[in-house]
Amino acid sequence: MRRSMLLVLGIVLAACGGGSSTPGGQGPDGQPAPTDVPADTTATSDAGQGATGGGKASGAKVRIFNAYTDPVGTLDALDVYALPYASEGDKPLLSVGYGELSPVFDPTVADDAGNMFLSGYVAGETGNGNEVMSVTETLKGTEVITYFVARGNGEMGNGRAGAITLPAFDPTAAGSVGATPGAGKGRVEIDAVGLDNVWTTEPDWFAGFGDGCALSPGDTEHPGAATAPGTSGATYDLDPGTYPLSLYLDTASGEFPTCTGKADFVGPQVTVEAGKKVVVLLYASTPDELKAVAVPLSVP
Repeated sequence: MRRSMLLVLGIVLAACGGGSSTPGGQGPDGQPAPTDVPADTTATSDAGQGATGGGKASGAKVRIFNAYTDPVGTLDALDVYALPYASEGDKPLLSVGYGELSPVFDPTVADDAGNMFLSGYVAGETGNGNEVMSVTETLKGTEVITYFVARGNGEMGNGRAGAITLPAFDPTAAGSVGATPGAGKGRVEIDAVGLDNVWTTEPDWFAGFGDGCALSPGDTEHPGAATAPGTSGATYDLDPGTYPLSLYLDTASGEFPTCTGKADFVGPQVTVEAGKKVVVLLYASTPDELKAVAVPLSVP
């Protein structure tokens, strides 16, 4: 298995009460480093009044992709609140169906310092410790952030499986973090966070975009790492254009696959623009399926 270059990075683990998306340090692509911290139970519901009309406009742009499933096979929507945690009677900002990307929205901030609180629950549920998504950021007001929410490990307060939230920042937006692609190129990142908590096997895939196995920045002759369930951060800098994404299983012989011929998985078309980044998330609701979504991080 060739996974040495891949890390699960920049993720927030929600188990027994959620977490924060503002850890110290950075991952290999300039994203926040991994963290697993308990929920901020000292925050009051006044801190994120956007859900009830009291929040301040932030100027930032946020979207959420919902790939969370619990039990395995369920396809529940997520209610999203501008609160560190929601209580009965609080009004969500929006609801995001399973396998759907939300519209762009202003997450609002709680104060003049720009502190943002977002929490997400399986539709109809509330309560401190039951949140599927729990993130905080101190915003400058120019960020463009997409949060990918998937099944995690552990257990939340209501007995549901934990969750993972992967933040992805548009590198072209002022105030955002993340490395930019090479000159004249666009960047594609393939993530499979949370898939290891749905699947019962851990295959390794190499990515192809129509012309053999794709190489990551720094690779010369062979791809340096494979994507596997639970990993994140496989990056490829490509010329502008639209490409078919194909995944090829690692060979049993230990030789690198050629990434030609019939693919083991055919994903979505990926449109690459110079200077911009696309995240491809591999996800599933059951162990016998695999889905993929390609999300450009830049928004109008």
